[in-house]
Amino acid sequence: MRFDSRIRINNSIKRSSMSRKSFLVFFVSIICFLSVFRSEKIISNAVEAQNQSARLSLEISNSQESFLQGEPVLIDLKLSNQTNQSISWRGRLGSISHTTFVTTNDAGVQSRFDGNKYMTGSYVLLSRIMQPEEQFQKASILGEDLVEELFPSPGQYNLQTEFVYDGNAEGERRIKILSNSIPINIVEPQGIDKQARKHIKEKIKGYKLKTREDTRALAKLKQEFVDKYRNSVYAKYIIFDLGITYETIGEDAKALRELCSIYDEKFYYFEDIEKIVLRIDGRVNPVVWGPGLPIPVLKHPCTGKVIH
Repeated sequence: MRFDSRIRINNSIKRSSMSRKSFLVFFVSIICFLSVFRSEKIISNAVEAQNQSARLSLEISNSQESFLQGEPVLIDLKLSNQTNQSISWRGRLGSISHTTFVTTNDAGVQSRFDGNKYMTGSYVLLSRIMQPEEQFQKASILGEDLVEELFPSPGQYNLQTEFVYDGNAEGERRIKILSNSIPINIVEPQGIDKQARKHIKEKIKGYKLKTREDTRALAKLKQEFVDKYRNSVYAKYIIFDLGITYETIGEDAKALRELCSIYDEKFYYFEDIEKIVLRIDGRVNPVVWGPGLPIPVLKHPCTGKVIH
């Protein structure tokens, strides 16, 4: 009996010892699990914070530094991903609706033009995923009205652009990035350019269009300007508008004549001109082709070169 009692006591001690060991193992396992979970959560939060801090970079440049008053200013924009991760964005690079222009004159006075306050409406937004070191480039033009506001008088200015885009992560809506600064020198026009600018401001700018006859009258004013000031720096921009106006009122032959006179691959509106002249030529010289007839030879309305 005493022996059996000792056995039962020993067995009880062993079970108690095993229970303590099992509990200790379980407790240590819980501690390890919580530590790993906390570590993974910290890493996850760090990655998320890094993703949310990733930003695109904007650089602007120009091949021409000096412009006459009222002359459109051309700039090149380069959006790049200089981070080590991919970045998703939606926006309209080069569009005034998504851009703020900042100018500083010689006296240090700063002016801002917030494009989204002046350009309203619905737009199709470009959506892209930019990989590390990837770049996206776009040419942009600051038209006459905008340059008159940004550069109101002759002098030396510094120009920056602030681009607004949408990110895909939470809290990344309407992200703003500021570009570098480039010099812009505005020069007072002289001679024929001075006369041309005065003609534009007094007779063309602000002309009100209410009827089709008003459009015809405006076309006449623009043609008078072109005939008189074709050699001025402002002429090609007026000619481009004149070509569009002629097409609007059904004067296709005149539209082709004027647009082909400024057909130049270096001109900012070259791609627009290309589309317009080919469209007009399709109406003026329709292609006649059918069974038994030779394949027609299509020639470019401006260059006369065969279109393949």
